[in-house]
Amino acid sequence: MVSLYPRRCAALGISVYSPHTCLDAAPNGIQDWLARGLGNGQWQEHPERPRVWELATPISLEATVDRIKQHLGLPTNKSSRLAC
Repeated sequence: MVSLYPRRCAALGISVYSPHTCLDAAPNGIQDWLARGLGNGQWQEHPERPRVWELATPISLEATVDRIKQHLGLPTNKSSRLAC
């Protein structure tokens, strides 16, 4: 579901600034912190994104979810596979 809030704000002349992507892309920012939670790896250049964290050893989706839960201190997580 697409949020209608940005459209409503724009229609009312309200500007919205979200530092989310600025904090994500900052050196040693949120993106780096989350990537470290996945395991040993390194940043790779990617044509469609600024950076991609490439793990030294590939892991399964289940292992990825487990590592993220542990890194974030979450007891549970809802996730699903994308059916293509």
